[in-house]
Amino acid sequence: MKLRHIYLLTILISCLIIGTMTGCTQGQGVHDQYTENIPETSSVPMPHIQDRPVINTPLREELIREYTQKHYGEAITEIVPQAVVIHWTASDSAEGTYKWFNREEYTDGTLNVCSQFLVDRDGTIYRLTPETFFCRHIIGYNWCSIGIENVGGVNGAEDLTQEQATANIALIRYLHAKY
Repeated sequence: MKLRHIYLLTILISCLIIGTMTGCTQGQGVHDQYTENIPETSSVPMPHIQDRPVINTPLREELIREYTQKHYGEAITEIVPQAVVIHWTASDSAEGTYKWFNREEYTDGTLNVCSQFLVDRDGTIYRLTPETFFCRHIIGYNWCSIGIENVGGVNGAEDLTQEQATANIALIRYLHAKY
């Protein structure tokens, strides 16, 4: 199977098993509707994940609250996962991407982008934030989605590696079973 087909299959799996094809449940106060206890264990094994947290200070949390209040009408720093969104970094470096995400704010003082996970070219999965921590990675669905960034995609290249595809599938299966 070609890597492009594996990547598209991974996206389809994430839509079908985590969320729905129509996306996250919408509405004011929706975050509070889904606060039931989320099981910590599942029958699907957790893939090997290396923790490499981005800086999380009171400044980042304040910027998150400002962002979520402005865009979602509710000042939150935690999400209840309902979808997974897979991205390419448009960078060929996990280290460069990590350094970019590690910054708390843009030069204009607004919340910087980040994602819960980063997958390197060799399939190494890095957890940058807790899975339920709010990250700014996709307009309109940050409040309910886990982001997975894949190193690559420079100049629009469709260059997901086999190792990344395998890591994405394992991670999505795990997240589905967990949430």
